[in-house]
Amino acid sequence: MNPAKPEDRVVPISIKRNHPTALLCIPHAGAGAAVFYSWSYALQGMASVWAACLPGRENRSFEEPLPTIEAIADSLLCGVASLPARQLIIFGHCSGALVAYELAYRLALNKSSPPCTGLIISAQPFPDDSPRDDDPGIADLPLPQLLDRLREIDGMPEAALANQELMEAVVPTIRADLRAAEQYRIPHGRPLLNLPIMAVGGTEDQHAEVAQLASWKTVTAGEFRLEFLNGGHFYLQMQPKHLQEVIQEFLKDYVKMAVIDPRTVSCPSRQSGFSSVK
Repeated sequence: MNPAKPEDRVVPISIKRNHPTALLCIPHAGAGAAVFYSWSYALQGMASVWAACLPGRENRSFEEPLPTIEAIADSLLCGVASLPARQLIIFGHCSGALVAYELAYRLALNKSSPPCTGLIISAQPFPDDSPRDDDPGIADLPLPQLLDRLREIDGMPEAALANQELMEAVVPTIRADLRAAEQYRIPHGRPLLNLPIMAVGGTEDQHAEVAQLASWKTVTAGEFRLEFLNGGHFYLQMQPKHLQEVIQEFLKDYVKMAVIDPRTVSCPSRQSGFSSVK
């Protein structure tokens, strides 16, 4: 099969698409752009909303899922380049947040257009390189245990988890995305981004706790803020309006400040300093 065209990799969610600011949303493991369909009117007047359609799902189900976070980010570059916007904010939930960071870094490194002027990390711990012998991950668990873990975090509706035919279709993509996230690390000495970052978490999410989210401040020379919403790992689905309100506040504070072209990465490495948590 031929690879997807740029316009199939990044799909419009907003009714009005020609806004100078675009919000690109990247879904969690196994999910598709449909997760964000309810956002069509969420940010009217502030940004157009777009979503990444990744290999192995929706209209790209004929493609094999990509094996690494870096490869997924690379696959979105041409789609981003086709967006009718002057600046880009990237949002990613769970493993999608890792893709969001990698994409933001690539856009800065390549001085791509539109430039990324803000990054929103949602429900994703910082990918440190500490030993993980006590947490081997869930990507390669036997199917019953994998489904149990998805139940624990409200990752899918029970009706979907109980649908054997559906699970046979989607589990390979879920496993591939989870494996890519579990293997991902940020290289030592990588230059800092030069843009604001907001990390968002759920108050009841034991998989993305305060310290793990706060560590995202180490990858930017720009401002950093940390926000929490009531709920568990999937507040994205349980209370999207509250999440959208937090994103709106981020846009109000930072989109109007995006006067300096951020298409550069800061010289210090990510080990050199910290921004303040609001």
